[in-house]
Order: sequence, then C-alpha cells, then structure tokens
Amino acid sequence: MKKILKLAALSALSASFIALLACNGNQPAQTSTVVPTSTPTSAPTSNQPAAKVEDIVIDLPSIDDDSEESNEPVKTEYTGEPISVNINVPEGCTAVIEYKKKGTDEYTTTPPSDLGEYEIRITVSKEGMEPVIVKQDIEIAIDLVKDYSKYKNTNSYAKVTNVEEFLTALYSARTKYTNVLGEITEPAGYVVRANVRKEANWPVALAKGLYIKDGDNYNKIPADTPFSDTTYTADMTYYEDSPLSKVSYTQTVTEAATVKVIEIAADLDLGYNRVMECLNPLKDTDIEKYNLLIGMFENWDNKSNRLKGSTDVYADPDLQEAGISKIKVENTTDLLIYSKNGAKLTHCGFNVSSCKDVQFKNLDMDEIWMWEDSTSASPTIKVGDYDSFGWAYFKVSFSDNILIDHCSFGKSFDGQIDYSNPCYSTIGTYQKAPYGATGSNGLKVTYCDFKAGSDDHNGYLYKMMDRIEQEYQIYAANKSGYTYSNKSCRYYFTLRDAGLSFDDVLYGIAIPQKKAFLWGDSGDSYEYNKYLTATLANCTIKNIEDRLPKVRGGMAYVYNVLVDNTEYYEYVPKLKAKQTTVQNANSKYKLGAVSQGLVIGLDASVYLESVEYKGISSYLKNNDSAAPDKQYPTVNGGYMIVNSILGTKHGSTDIENNDDPFTSLNSTTSTLSTEYFAFKENGEKTESLELPFEIKAYEIVKDGEIVGSLEDYFAKVPTGVIVL
Repeated sequence: MKKILKLAALSALSASFIALLACNGNQPAQTSTVVPTSTPTSAPTSNQPAAKVEDIVIDLPSIDDDSEESNEPVKTEYTGEPISVNINVPEGCTAVIEYKKKGTDEYTTTPPSDLGEYEIRITVSKEGMEPVIVKQDIEIAIDLVKDYSKYKNTNSYAKVTNVEEFLTALYSARTKYTNVLGEITEPAGYVVRANVRKEANWPVALAKGLYIKDGDNYNKIPADTPFSDTTYTADMTYYEDSPLSKVSYTQTVTEAATVKVIEIAADLDLGYNRVMECLNPLKDTDIEKYNLLIGMFENWDNKSNRLKGSTDVYADPDLQEAGISKIKVENTTDLLIYSKNGAKLTHCGFNVSSCKDVQFKNLDMDEIWMWEDSTSASPTIKVGDYDSFGWAYFKVSFSDNILIDHCSFGKSFDGQIDYSNPCYSTIGTYQKAPYGATGSNGLKVTYCDFKAGSDDHNGYLYKMMDRIEQEYQIYAANKSGYTYSNKSCRYYFTLRDAGLSFDDVLYGIAIPQKKAFLWGDSGDSYEYNKYLTATLANCTIKNIEDRLPKVRGGMAYVYNVLVDNTEYYEYVPKLKAKQTTVQNANSKYKLGAVSQGLVIGLDASVYLESVEYKGISSYLKNNDSAAPDKQYPTVNGGYMIVNSILGTKHGSTDIENNDDPFTSLNSTTSTLSTEYFAFKENGEKTESLELPFEIKAYEIVKDGEIVGSLEDYFAKVPTGVIVL
C-alpha cells in the first residue's frame, strides 16, 4: 500500500527527493541513520531559490485497506521481529529515523517489535538547509483480515451475533457446483461391484463403468444396455474401476457464494440442543429456512445416543442439557471466519470438508469434554480409553489450504485438530473435490494456544469433577448401603479407593488432554494420505499427553513450538503406580498415563525445528502396524530434528541438531529413523532439502549449545485469541 503524505513547502530539499519507508518483518532491521553516499553539495546562495518539497511516499505491506486519504495509522503485520526501515535519500542528504510508542514522551532509534501503535519520525537534512521532518503513525498488529479487507462494507461481509445469523452466513458462504467425471488417466485395476442386478442400481452402475471378466480381460458393458437384457444375470460377477484409479473431472458453478467474511461478534453456545432451541421457532415462521439451517450441523451423539444417558456410559447433566454439535463447513471456497474480540464457541467442533482457502482466526473454543465412566459393573466400553465420542475441534478432510490461526483450545474428548484425505483426483474421491482445487492441499495451524483443561473453580470442568467427587463422598461414607444410580461413576470410585486423591485425578487425568493432532487416518488408503502436508508453527501447548503430532502417510512441519507437560508429568508416576490395582478391579478399566511426543509411521515424515518438549517420557514413537490392504508401502516413519531441546522436568536434556543418529532418544525403534525421512512434493519423495515455505525459526540452539528460550519468545509473541 502506498500512503501519500501531502506536505507543506518547507524549503530544503531537491525536487527529486523521495523517501521510501518499508516496514517488513521478514528482513533484518536496518540502521536508523543513513550516511550520505557522497560529499554534500554546497549550500545554496541567496540567489538560489528554495526547492519545493515533493510528496513523500510511504510504501507499507498493509493489512488494512483504508484509502490514501485516511488519517488512521498504517497497519503492518506483527512477526515478533523489529520492523525494518529503509530510507532512500538524494545525494548529499542524511536521514535519522526515530520511534515513539503512543502514550510515551521519548523517541528512540531502536526499531520496535512489540504489538502497539507508534509514531515514526524521519528527519532529513542537507548542509545549509533547514531539516525536513516527516511523521507517520504505524500500528504493529496481528494480521486477521489481510486478504479479506476488500469485503468490508459489502454484502459479502456478515457480522453475526447469534446462532441463526451464524448458520445463515455459513450457508451463504457455500458454492454450489457439480463435479463431472471425465476420463481415467491412471488405471488402478478393478474391484467387484455388488448389488448390480437391481433395476434402480443398474443404470447407475453402467454410468460409472461396469465390466464382465473374460479370462484376463475386463470387457465393459455398453452404457445404454437395458436392465431387461437377459445376457446379464444376478449370478454373474460384475466389476468396476478401482476407486484408486486417477481421473479427470470438470467443475461447473450452479450458484456462487455470497458471503466471504463471517465476523463472530458475540460468544455462541453451539451445543446441539441449544441450536435446536434457537431454530425451533422458525418451524412456525419460516419452515423453508428452518429446513435449510438444520442441514448446517448435526448431533454429535446421533449414532451412539450415549450422551442421552440411554446406555451405561456416564453422561454429565450440564453437557446433556447443552448437547454437542458438529458444524458443517462444506463446499466452501475463499472464506474467513474470525472474531475481533476472541469470541468463545462452546459445545461444538467444525467438520471442514471439500473446502479451499478457508481461514479460522481468533476463536476461543472449549467445553467438548466429559469424564468417561460407566454406571454399570459390566461396562460396555473400555473406560478411561476416551473412545466413546469422536469430539474434536476440527475434523478436516478433502480440502485445500486451511488455516487455523490465533485460536485458543480447551480440552476435548478425542483430539484437537484431525486432518486426512487431501486427495480428490480418483474415482473414489473426485466428487469431494472443492471448487477451484489445484492440489495445493495443506493445513496450517499457527499462533494457537492449546491449553487442555482448567482448574478454575467456576469452570465447567472443575464443577463436573466436583459433582463426581461429592457422589464419591456419599458412597465412601456408607459403601455397604450405597445405592448405585446414573450418578455413580464406578471407575472414578475405583481410582479413589485405590489411593488416588481428588487432586491426583483432577491434575493427572481430568485436566490433561489425551490426544492432540492426528494427521492421516489409518483407515484410509495410502493414495489418499500421501499428499497430506501439515504445518504446526508458533504454538504453545500445555499438558497434552500424546500425538504432538501423530502423522501417517504424509509430511508435517513443526517449528517454534513450546510443549510444556511438566504439570502433568508430576502425576504420571502416581498414576502408573496404581495401574495394576485399577485394571485388576475391572478388565474394562484403563489407566494409561501416556507421555509421548512425535508419533510417526506408515511412510510419513516430520521435520521439526526450534521446538522444545518439556515433561515427555517418549519423544519419538511408531505404534503403527502393517496395512497392506490400504497399500501403504512401509510401516516405517522418518524424522529430522534440528536445533531443538528435548527434556524432562527431572533434569535430562537432549539437544538435537541432526548431527547424530539420535541414539539418546528413548523411543527410537527399527521402524522409526532419520534414514526414513524424506521431503515430499505432491505426494512424491524428493531429494531436495528446500522447505516449501520460509521457516522463521527462533534460535534456541546453536552449535550444540542452548542460546535461547521459547518461553522468552512467547512472552513477546502472543498465541491464542487476542482483542483487536
């Protein structure tokens, strides 16, 4: 953005003077004083007219689209590094650049790096002339709307304050289009097609491609063959092209999206029951809109009904009342969902599918966890395994370029952010291709804060655990006379009877998050996951036990990430000491006490730089087994760890810089090694060591020595939600 400053004629400089101010955090800070490159010319005589000062052009990489006439501060993106200032002055001139934070009195020549508003003062001098002073206000800010500012004050910008408005905006952000199958470009064989000889199924199967095998040949049945043709009978075996066969397809838009930005301006409880309460009045006033909006979410308990309390699985009363929703962000291209004030979204997760260029920013998500227990002495689930519900904040699949930035996450029942299937070029997946997809898939998670649970006595988690503890106290006071009910958490009772205190359970089990990031589902074919590319950067993580991240089939980059599990790690020995007692009490009880970092397998690779792990027992793990039915070429996983610190609270610290075979890492196995690491491009391994983007790694290790701290880095670089 070029900002033109209209200056009065102050006398002094050549009419050709132009000062170029460039603020760019990607460049090193420049000196604040520019020394003349040649000898100053003579001062003007009295007969020499004073030169007029031309407009001074300030060229900034702006994240604001205000007009040139605006008096608002120019915004430049916060990077944590000092802004760079370059001044090009005419021959014989010097320039001094000074900075003053708004609200202070003193100027300094040190370029600022922290968030805030500043005044930049540029003094340009030439011998024999009065100095020219130029001032410009600038704001160093988090970039939340960089590519979407053009939609401000248009119908494409939706500001929402309630559930109905939010779901309506999400619907309006969808692009309606068709994906029409073209030619098979890379055949992958044939598979049996069942249930063909039914009148309704016959034309569908023919349209897709139906074959009869004759020896080693597969003969295609003509697409116009009627069902009445007696040549084909129900006892014949029919085949179709393998779903892994690569194909071409064409896309046609039938209805364009009308919303490109959704600003969430209020906290929203998006629990399933809460949403239904908001929408039910529409059944009487606008049934068409009601039917449209209920398709934008689903009940995340609709299959098991466990949250309803209709099984032996314990259901927390508050969570029963709210419900859990899976919000559908589907068939959407080019959308920003954000909040200026860090709006809190509770009792929901996002299912992102068939999307391209969708960004989620500055959202605070919480309250999709519940204590797992059974009210029965014969549980129908493995209690303590946390597989009863699949609740996660994000489930991303079949999508291009998804960004999750400056979000905060509380504890979830399953994972935090899961990602799979970034492939839509096969018969089995082309219908899921997002509009405009180019194959440049990728998930980027940046500047996020993963907090696990909280011991805030006013928070939902503590209240939940306190209710269970109060019931235990009733049980403990009269065990022989206690009457079991739907309030009875038998697993919790067993933990307490085994000698674990309320605090042991709270800080060792209830507050820590069990799983973080699953990138690549083992249930999917290798062809679908080999294209997977994910980035975790500039994030803080606390008290998460496992999957930091877990990667299968694809490629992940992790840099500038602080994992601090020291609080949880203190309780791991106590939990492990009670494992046998608890599991002997009931074969369905599990007390895992897991403490793992990177989990890599099934031909995946992870590049890790400037990362610090604290309080983890096993830094590296591969717990995958062979999956020949999914066509994974190997169970092996590879890694490259550069300039990172791996340590526990109890003193052992490993500094890894990729110069040794990592024999010190206590989880290295024959299926997990640096030898198996390879960068990947479009799903294929490459010998190139060039990263696909510029990694701004904060230096914490140099030449095998610790020289920095990510705690210091994140003291200046905020993660999670902010108030703009």
